[in-house]
Amino acid sequence: MVKFRSVRRFKFLSVFILAAIILATVALAAGSGTNEWPGGRIGYRLDTHYGQVAANAPAIPLYNDPGCTQPINHYLLPGDWVIAYFNGDSFSGAVTYPITVPQNGGGDDGLEYTTHYIHPGDLSFIVSGTGSFSGTDWNQTTWFNHLPTNIGYTSKLPGNGDTVWVGNNTDGGTPGGFQVVSAPSGNGYYDLWPGNASSKIMSAFLSQYCYYDSSRSDFVNADYSWNLLSQPWNTVGLHQGYNLISYAGMDASGNYATGQRYLWWDTIAPDMDTNLTAIQYSPGHSGWLNLSDFNSDQNVVILSHEDTSQTTDVSGLNPASLRTDFDGINRWGNSAGYQGFDTFSATSGVKNYLLKSIMQAMGVQADGTGGQGTHTYTFSSIDNAWNTAVIGNSVQIDTIPPTCTVSTTASDWKSGSAPITLDFEDPGASNGTGSGVAAEQYSWSQSQTDAGTWQNYTAGGQLTPPGTGSWYLHWQSTDVAGNSSSGVFGPYSDNSGLAVTIQAPNAAYLTDTDVITSAIVADNSGVPVLPSDSVTLKLTVTAADGSTYTTQTKAIVVPAEDQNLIWFRWHTPATPGTYTLTATAISPSVPAQAGWTSTLQWNINTPTESTPPQPKLYDKAPPYFSIQTPTPSGYSPSLTWNEWTYTGGAFKKETFTANLSAALKITPEMGEDGQTRIVTATQDASGVWTMKSGYGINETATGSVAVTSGTGSQIDAASTTLAQLTEGRYPEFNYWSEGYFRLFKNNGGGNFTLQPNKYSVLNLPVHYTPVWFPDGPYTAQATISQAWTPAGMLGGDATDTIQIKGALPQDWYVRVFQ
Repeated sequence: MVKFRSVRRFKFLSVFILAAIILATVALAAGSGTNEWPGGRIGYRLDTHYGQVAANAPAIPLYNDPGCTQPINHYLLPGDWVIAYFNGDSFSGAVTYPITVPQNGGGDDGLEYTTHYIHPGDLSFIVSGTGSFSGTDWNQTTWFNHLPTNIGYTSKLPGNGDTVWVGNNTDGGTPGGFQVVSAPSGNGYYDLWPGNASSKIMSAFLSQYCYYDSSRSDFVNADYSWNLLSQPWNTVGLHQGYNLISYAGMDASGNYATGQRYLWWDTIAPDMDTNLTAIQYSPGHSGWLNLSDFNSDQNVVILSHEDTSQTTDVSGLNPASLRTDFDGINRWGNSAGYQGFDTFSATSGVKNYLLKSIMQAMGVQADGTGGQGTHTYTFSSIDNAWNTAVIGNSVQIDTIPPTCTVSTTASDWKSGSAPITLDFEDPGASNGTGSGVAAEQYSWSQSQTDAGTWQNYTAGGQLTPPGTGSWYLHWQSTDVAGNSSSGVFGPYSDNSGLAVTIQAPNAAYLTDTDVITSAIVADNSGVPVLPSDSVTLKLTVTAADGSTYTTQTKAIVVPAEDQNLIWFRWHTPATPGTYTLTATAISPSVPAQAGWTSTLQWNINTPTESTPPQPKLYDKAPPYFSIQTPTPSGYSPSLTWNEWTYTGGAFKKETFTANLSAALKITPEMGEDGQTRIVTATQDASGVWTMKSGYGINETATGSVAVTSGTGSQIDAASTTLAQLTEGRYPEFNYWSEGYFRLFKNNGGGNFTLQPNKYSVLNLPVHYTPVWFPDGPYTAQATISQAWTPAGMLGGDATDTIQIKGALPQDWYVRVFQ
């Protein structure tokens, strides 16, 4: 309930006397006690006074009601005035008058309006006025998602005791459709109704009334209470977009005013979406992001747009409306945490980030470390009405791959050959910062780099090498997030001593040739092999019939937990066939172990020439012929190996490199005197020969081997052989493609010349150029090989060129004898 009082001073202008009203009201005197409305009509007597009353005029009794608890008189003093309204002669109406409120000293300190309703009647007593509706944050061009505060109604009428009711005129009805009507039952109520509502807004009625006594000291005000039947300001009926608001106010004297204002109303937050959830929950990773994800170029998209499903009249996205929070901390944006979208319109925007940028904001470093575990992210967007949309989730980050430890190292193995177990672990899995191990695998291989066939590992499983010799235990693991790691342990051996592995040559052995065979001796005992141990390595070459062709023995030294290369130089037999090479370690103090012997079966072949066909004098060039570039043989002209030596009580590792230099020289056919047999052949100042096609050429090839040491140490002269084979190839056979080649004669010392040509009448060591060969360069190729080192065979290619001009038939002539 709301009460309204208004105090104001007036000068006395006139007094209206209504005798009929006085008589009527006197006749309506009520019973004893405080009179309340409606509980009976108020009985009173109204003495009137015409015109201006002299200042010294006595007080005029206004009315008297003997029904109060004690007789009281209420006086109308000089200067007061009263206005009476009535409806015809039915005495229906109301009296509105000011009541003098005396000061303690007897003077006036103001007037208080009071309206008495004699009987429900017409509305002629309502005095229309003007008013305004305002608030400190009210702006007709500002979008709101809440009701403006501090709303006030100001009337220009006297006696402001303002009550404001605001109507939400959202349905296109008549704005400001408010009316004041009296209650139909005649109970003295006056009601404020909205023009398009189904119930009244507020009612006014006389709440309590009593009188002054003769000293006017117990005055109890007669007043009206406003009963608000609905809230004066709420959101009922407001729709999204533009609203026309109507308002009305009524003061304690019944004066009222109405008006209209616009309210731009938007209470719907924007819509947001992001693909980060889809990225982080990629199949197979159970919601974890891994190092591969971090290093990828995956793009995170953040979208926001205004919800226009109800109306297109929306406030629009705030130009700087995107906020990004990771683990509750704003990582980007201005001081308030907001930044603009990349593409912005009134209602939509988009922002793109690399996934690695998002992860860096969560603490992941450039190398993928840091930031392990569960993190939260929140993306929010605001519109111009300050409605906020928020989306968020958690993301799990694991960029560290699993680890693997072994129960028994290679050194431990030598002391007892205990079963081996593996322990796979994903760092942080125990406290939730790691995703956990998803896959555990192992494999045994005698290669440190080639893992072979993988097998699944069962936790606690005991592993042992699958056979004799030296073995490596490979492992690999993947965690739930998809991070992978691998490694190798070993070498492990099923014996406690040495492991011997004979090395397969990189080329075929030829009969009657110096070769070098190497073996790797690995020490798996943890104790070095020293000269004082008198351990030797024996090489045995056995023929297919079981007979021993040759044996050699060398003293060996090997550092602990390391290996050494031991090589043997020997001469192959003249008989081709399959031979068995066996390398065996022998110790005078330790019985032979299974891993101390290694065997290799190897073919020894006889080199055979693929002789070109006999040249025909009148042949034409084949239709498919074209001059080609010589094809490289693919042999390596340079090889490197390491050897350990033990001198002065210490091991020393030496690195050796062998290089083959190949050269070829071709000339027109020469006689024994060193002069060319071809009369028409010429040589220019630079030494280049020119001859006609169809004549023969001589060829000389050389292959020299040089060995160097990385530390300049002395080099064993037997560590390499000379080049022992040269093959000649020619352009008319497209070098290698047709398969023809000439074997050169090995003259020793790495020097080679052509062998006699079976098509030469004089059995000369020549190669005949075809008569049809076109004018221009003629380039021959020589491949020089069978130069052996501890690291394998050296080989190289060399070429030389002469010029062809003309053909042999041009030199024919006929002589007639008489």
